[in-house]
Amino acid sequence: MILIKSCCLLLIIVLQIPFSNLMAQQKEMKVGDELPNLKFEVVNYKQPFITLSDFDEEIIVFDFWATWCGACISSFKKLDSLQRAYLGKIAFLPVSYESRKKVALHLGKINSINRTSFPSVVNDTVLMKLFPHSVIPHYVWVNKKGKILALTQTDQITASNIDRALQNQLVESISPKRILAIDYFNSPLFIPAIKHVNRSTKEEEISLVNLNGDVFRSIMTPYQEDYLNGFFGGGDDNRITVSNVDVRNLYVKAFENLLSEGAIAFMAGDKVVWELKDSSLNILNSHLFSKINKGNEVVFREWLKRYTFCYEIVTPASWGRNRKYEIMLNDLNNYFGLLFGIEGKLEKRKVDVYSLVSTGNRSALVQSKNENASLEHNRYFFNMNLNKVSVFVQLLNSLYQPDRILIDNTEIEEPISLSLNCDLRDFDAVKAALNRYKLSFVKKQVEQQLIVIRQVGRNNSKIDDLIDNRQARNGKGE
Repeated sequence: MILIKSCCLLLIIVLQIPFSNLMAQQKEMKVGDELPNLKFEVVNYKQPFITLSDFDEEIIVFDFWATWCGACISSFKKLDSLQRAYLGKIAFLPVSYESRKKVALHLGKINSINRTSFPSVVNDTVLMKLFPHSVIPHYVWVNKKGKILALTQTDQITASNIDRALQNQLVESISPKRILAIDYFNSPLFIPAIKHVNRSTKEEEISLVNLNGDVFRSIMTPYQEDYLNGFFGGGDDNRITVSNVDVRNLYVKAFENLLSEGAIAFMAGDKVVWELKDSSLNILNSHLFSKINKGNEVVFREWLKRYTFCYEIVTPASWGRNRKYEIMLNDLNNYFGLLFGIEGKLEKRKVDVYSLVSTGNRSALVQSKNENASLEHNRYFFNMNLNKVSVFVQLLNSLYQPDRILIDNTEIEEPISLSLNCDLRDFDAVKAALNRYKLSFVKKQVEQQLIVIRQVGRNNSKIDDLIDNRQARNGKGE
């Protein structure tokens, strides 16, 4: 899931009711409400505007996306397959707050590579207000009369749910209000509370702990329903907040201040090594699970609920910014040591890497110093002006998980410019596109920092039994 960026403004035309009235009455719409026959600005369509009444299909699904959202772009193939399978019955309409020019550029490349033909609403502000959401992709299902059938995320976009909608049966919707109510960036998520009995009323009450002053606390929990997946903190030097994240990336966060190449390089690639005697513990390895699962989103969602965790630490400002990482590592090793018999350590080992080297004249890489630095990319497009080579290498490392480790050995210190039009997840295609810039990836062995997650204890129970027992103790067993 991906947090939404800020939006731009749009003048939109309403056909059935006056625009001014709609804006004055604009409230969040819910399942069962009827959407008016709005007119949307679009790209990649036979005309510059489109309305609901232009669709012949029985169901229209608004797909809220952005050109920077990898998950959104990756879902387009799935949407196209379903649209073809239910030809004439369902239509997916991407919706972006971004400008016509930007969406047209990126969507053209995506459609060309995927062999799809999606149009997209652009410059949207109205639909975002009618259907507020914190993560994308986000989907709103409506019928051709405008009745709202469901509000879902990616894993609910299935053939079985389409069948249900076509038969006027209920499609389970998400409730965005819980997510919207949480300020992930500016305040702690897991504020401790005390349950006590009021002496006067004899009733149970809950009081929040006073967090003012020199407070230290840390907390770790299993998966929390309705919370986003990710790392938060708002730049606080004395707080780390992690919500519904797997074991691997929790350890990456704990070692963040010690990683010479930065955390992004460790979240991707083979820089986290698992040394487990008990093969049942392999289910904890998110990268290995992703390979085996092969994109089954329903199974993946169940895996998240069972094998991800929340962690938060708040330390006094006087302790400095690094102390919280030391405590977090100790907390993880204690928690996972007791639960699974594992621990994480940072080590140096020799490993195979792909080294980016310069093989010739660098003139094609260096642009006029008068140009402004910029960076735009999605899976099928990369355009960088006057940025360091390391920016490009870090991006690729974030894509090639867990198959390759990429490093920069170009010895190019000055900012460079690159423009690639290829599938960035296709390593051979990237290498071919780099030839024009006299850049090449060469395989070699080097000493690298690695996070090693190893088994240090033994538990007589299978991991699923441990998880089930934990959930039962927390009152969350099914």
